[in-house]
Amino acid sequence: LAALFVLLFFRWRRGACLLLAVLLAGYGLLWAPAYSLPAAHAVSKDADAAALTAVCDGLIERLNARKDFALPNDLGARALAAARLVETPAPISAAPKFARYPEWMRAFSLAGLYVPWTAEALCDPTAPAAGQPFTAVHELMHMGGVADEGQANICAYIACQRYGGVFAASADLWALKYAMDALRPLDADAWWPRSTARRETVFSPLAAPLPRRLRRNLFRARAALGSPAITARWPRGWRRVLYERIEKRAH
Repeated sequence: LAALFVLLFFRWRRGACLLLAVLLAGYGLLWAPAYSLPAAHAVSKDADAAALTAVCDGLIERLNARKDFALPNDLGARALAAARLVETPAPISAAPKFARYPEWMRAFSLAGLYVPWTAEALCDPTAPAAGQPFTAVHELMHMGGVADEGQANICAYIACQRYGGVFAASADLWALKYAMDALRPLDADAWWPRSTARRETVFSPLAAPLPRRLRRNLFRARAALGSPAITARWPRGWRRVLYERIEKRAH
């Protein structure tokens, strides 16, 4: 029995390695060449705090002025129409799909994913509603041959703004997230008031399923834990664990 177990173990390991090699080879053949395409939009690597602050203020003002974040029933079809408003290296041939088993996407913190083996753009149906339109268009940019994440974000943002409605608002919300993330290490004094004073109003669509009181406490706790004065000397892993615990308590 021991000999049989060892034989089966080594055969299974060989089979697993072979399967993994086939998957990686398929990924290389189907997807990796897209990374060699020239970037459609030039991006400067030198971030300017003043410019980022102005961008954040403009996005916050637009988001605060918008009240409706209701998702359309035909989100996939509308996302496909929006994605086709920008030029991509390859045609965008199918609407995005909601993952049948989104648990694995949440386990890896994925709001969306493009699967090159099946040419499918997948989205997490349990993700915050306000972020879903932009995520859907972003994954369709990958289907269109835009491999780089930053370029896919830019193309998706342009497409969503051209389409308008909840897609434009969703794109603004994601753009604000990225802009705030870039602003924080450059100018914490500018980041802090924009992260606290208006966070509840701006980010409330992302926490819409939560009761108002719990939502308010969640934002206050996030703000307190993210304060440079409080957590400046905390290891990053500690902050992440605390954020995760707050999210679990909220849900």
